[in-house]
Amino acid sequence: MTSSPTQPSPLTGVHPDTLSELFARDPLGLADQDIETIVTEFRRKRAQWRTEELAGATKASKTKAEPKQAASPKINLSDIGL
Repeated sequence: MTSSPTQPSPLTGVHPDTLSELFARDPLGLADQDIETIVTEFRRKRAQWRTEELAGATKASKTKAEPKQAASPKINLSDIGL
């Protein structure tokens, strides 16, 4: 179900405690509205995660990282203090 711009999101009052309570229930006993609440929250979190991921990729591309070097094959545990 999609909401129009004039219609408020079904998650306007949803708190993480509500989602925890929904996940604690028997899945076969969930109403359609409960499932819609879960799906909508996951979609919102995924969009937030994607935005943060793209912002991180943009920051990473602006800074040049030095190439990583492999350790010498002759290294042993006493060389690193073990």
